[in-house]
Amino acid sequence: MQASLNYTRKFGDHNFGALVLYNESKNYYPGGVYNSIPRGYVGMVGRVTYDYQTKYMIDLNMGYNGSENFAKGKRFGFFPSASLGWIISSEKFWEPIRKVVSYLKLRGSIGKVGNDQGVGRFLYLPGTWQFYTNNGGAWWTNDRTGNFGTNNGVFMPGARESSNGNPDVTWETATKQNYGADVHFFGDRLSLGVDLFWEDRKNILVSNETTIAGISALKPNSINFGRVKNHGYEMTLRWADKIGKVDYSIAPTFAFARNKVVEMAEVKKEFPHMYRTGHPVGQPFGYDFFTVWTCRTSRLHCVLVTAYSLTSQVMVRWMPTMYMLSATAIFLSIPVA
Repeated sequence: MQASLNYTRKFGDHNFGALVLYNESKNYYPGGVYNSIPRGYVGMVGRVTYDYQTKYMIDLNMGYNGSENFAKGKRFGFFPSASLGWIISSEKFWEPIRKVVSYLKLRGSIGKVGNDQGVGRFLYLPGTWQFYTNNGGAWWTNDRTGNFGTNNGVFMPGARESSNGNPDVTWETATKQNYGADVHFFGDRLSLGVDLFWEDRKNILVSNETTIAGISALKPNSINFGRVKNHGYEMTLRWADKIGKVDYSIAPTFAFARNKVVEMAEVKKEFPHMYRTGHPVGQPFGYDFFTVWTCRTSRLHCVLVTAYSLTSQVMVRWMPTMYMLSATAIFLSIPVA
């Protein structure tokens, strides 16, 4: 179910807009352990926009969302965001260089988003117990609890904890920042887009098993403790022109991104190089081979093997940084005589 109210109004050089949206949904048979229980969501979105002469722009957003994965009091999250923009090339002082730099826009945004997926369902519920009776199995199979006295082969039925809940689990959040510029040259034939971004993801659900002593027989649960930071930039250069009656464009892109695990409830290690904290997410550990030498049996020489991709993308990886270079060429509007 979804309902919304939308409002737009123009007051001379001032443009104003507002939106309020409510949505509610249920997903039947979502799969997993609780497949027979529908997955439900409810939320509200609000947005206010304003610009003056399409030169100065502001955009304010908010989301108020509820998830079934969390207990009452932890179920709803508030996620605001804001963005600003300024088209400098619309100013009068830009006229002397407009023939060279036809368009320039500066923009920036900051916001908070939430995630409730990938953490399982109903983690806030009390733990579950497994009941069993002795069937003659060995002690390490957890088939029996204990007996009393000496030379007594009769074991009593019992129960053991098989999972543990946490009523305090809540939304994983990420604060994102993006700052960029768009520039057009020579009548919009050449354009350049630059974006810088940062992300600080907090309250990531991780297991607290490293804080529980092994002799306690307690079961671990999920806690909002993990943290990952990410930053990078992206540049897109585009040239669009015409050769005769054929329109074409070329748009190479370069991107850089780096992330780091700030906290993951890691157990104390014997040596510093054994920690995964401080390294990128998914960082492999061990020797890293970038080239392979192969020797032919028919000849007494070896060949250095390198791999090339025949696609338009070339990706170069050097731990812990990721670079990506891509290029596209698009031909459009080819007339047929």
